[in-house]
Amino acid sequence: MKIAWARRVTIDNLMAVVKCCINLGWPIQTNLSNLLTCIAFETGRTFSPSVKNAAGSGAVGLIQFMPSTAKDLGTTTAALAAMTFMEQMKYVEMYFRPYAKKVRTLEDLYLAIFMPKLIGATLQTIVFSQGSVGYDQNKGFDATKKGYINVFDITDRIRKMSDEGMSANNALDI
Repeated sequence: MKIAWARRVTIDNLMAVVKCCINLGWPIQTNLSNLLTCIAFETGRTFSPSVKNAAGSGAVGLIQFMPSTAKDLGTTTAALAAMTFMEQMKYVEMYFRPYAKKVRTLEDLYLAIFMPKLIGATLQTIVFSQGSVGYDQNKGFDATKKGYINVFDITDRIRKMSDEGMSANNALDI
């Protein structure tokens, strides 16, 4: 089995991701690579639990926990940033628990992070239009400058990150 991004994490951290997938009832064959891909994307390929959102949203960590999300999970972004990868994976698991049965694909998994209400939406579903705050905050997803962002635009980036994660430099065969 080839695991995306597995060369970029320690064996202990990889096992923490495996445990998370098992506890959420996700098939290891697909969701292990998918979760590592989402963590790679959200951390800018650093896999650092202390990485802060570059746009200044206040988000931090492996899946970029927003301050309000951290509070809902019974912690703070400061506490999350001080955790190890393995410690923070417990909060990653807690975050995904409500969406676990809805997540079937890489795209679903990423949408659970980005905007959970979009899980299962069609690729053509328009998420943000030019002139909205959401569009301004996420205009990087509108690569073709068409004036709106749909689910395809958002999930296209994560598919490319998955392809990169499967390269010989990043993937591991086990």
